[in-house]
Amino acid sequence: MCHNDPAPKNTVYQLRVGEPRPAMFMDWDRAAPGARVVGSRRTAPVPATRAHTAAG
Repeated sequence: MCHNDPAPKNTVYQLRVGEPRPAMFMDWDRAAPGARVVGSRRTAPVPATRAHTAAG
């Protein structure tokens, strides 16, 4: 299953070693079967100023 919309707005971040790291994707309304490469090739790093941290 591919997310098909990986973007900072659809990612929950968690602080790990003092830096925000992707912890999970949300907003799966565009999800569909597909190759792993399609779901991950548009993912880009997010500046710390825009990151959101997950509880726990």
